[in-house]
Amino acid sequence: MGRRHLSALARDPRVEIAGVVETDEVAAWSAASDFGGRPCRTVADLTELGVDAAYVALPNAYHGAVTREALDRGLQVFSEKPMATSLHEARQVAACVRRSGRVYQMGSTGASPPHTATSIKRPPQGSLRCLQTLRSPTATC
Repeated sequence: MGRRHLSALARDPRVEIAGVVETDEVAAWSAASDFGGRPCRTVADLTELGVDAAYVALPNAYHGAVTREALDRGLQVFSEKPMATSLHEARQVAACVRRSGRVYQMGSTGASPPHTATSIKRPPQGSLRCLQTLRSPTATC
């Protein structure tokens, strides 16, 4: 799954892949060779490259822990869904976002049709507002 996301990111001219985190050293070198960036074994290694953000596309069980570590290390984070695999872990991620002051977004890039990104226009200067809390009848953070 991560290679599919790397492939899409590598084709986007707005994206620079600075590093690829993978615990398997051969896989890290392979992905870095194919898509650019340096192979990293840990989030700490990635942070040492001076990156601004992390894109979390791992098996679901690791989303929460890796997201929290990246936020704690000062990175902005986009994480594929789900945010976490339990309500307790989701609350830990939400608390980490508040504590870190970093931007966190969870989404599903695979579920978005390709034309969606090109159809969204940048809002006029000063009109962008930040959503602080979203509550629904079925889920709250």
